[in-house]
Amino acid sequence: MKCSALVGMMVVAGFRTAAADKPVLKPVDPCGAQGLKLGTAKPLAAWKIPDNCTPKSISDKRILKTQKDLDEQFDCTKGAKVGVDSANQSIVAVSWNQSPAAIALDAWDDGKTITLVTRFRQTCPKDPRPMPMQTARWYAAPANADRAFAEATCTVPTKCN
Repeated sequence: MKCSALVGMMVVAGFRTAAADKPVLKPVDPCGAQGLKLGTAKPLAAWKIPDNCTPKSISDKRILKTQKDLDEQFDCTKGAKVGVDSANQSIVAVSWNQSPAAIALDAWDDGKTITLVTRFRQTCPKDPRPMPMQTARWYAAPANADRAFAEATCTVPTKCN
């Protein structure tokens, strides 16, 4: 009896170890590079406009690659600088018509194309009527980034009240 109980415990213990060694599959983020089928694209970090600088109006998408581009895009108070070393970094400027259901605009760079991804929440029955808002987004990119632009969307699961 003692022997069979010990064998049974060894089998169960072995089974637990084997099950614990199996990889746990995580769900694919519908708004990540894999979910959007963007290959090896990496997310671009948001860039914060420095204090004492104000952006001039932008109407589309552009990449600010030189100091001249930066000076033309920003008005800074006397003595203030945009603070971007164009030898090491470019700034991506995006005019964005934000829908009420949009929660974020992400930028993904694969070295050839910057894909702007609008993250939408699912709409709920008592949502207000759409009233889009014009805004701008800024991202840090590699120096001398010469890229095309593409757009994509994804939906983030939402719970309605």
